[in-house]
Amino acid sequence: MMAEGARTDELRAPDFVAQFSREAILDSDWYHARLEAAVESQRALWRRKVAYLKSYGAERARTYGVELGALLTLAQQRLASVEQADAIDRAKGWIGATPFA
Repeated sequence: MMAEGARTDELRAPDFVAQFSREAILDSDWYHARLEAAVESQRALWRRKVAYLKSYGAERARTYGVELGALLTLAQQRLASVEQADAIDRAKGWIGATPFA
């Protein structure tokens, strides 16, 4: 359609329009791959944050007046959330992320 041009009636055809409905996009393999990439990115982010907070050290945290316990608990909760089996289903509605192979 783009290369050869399209008539207005072709662009308004129900079969063509249906390809761009919310349901069609949310059910597409393309969108599912974007959600998988986004959730995996979130998993990696929260794993890094948890590892960093654990390695920071309680003594160093006290020196700088940082309350690590609450931050670590929050990071662990977020990590647990994105590691749940239904994380991709809960991500529906996100724009997702570009999957890189």
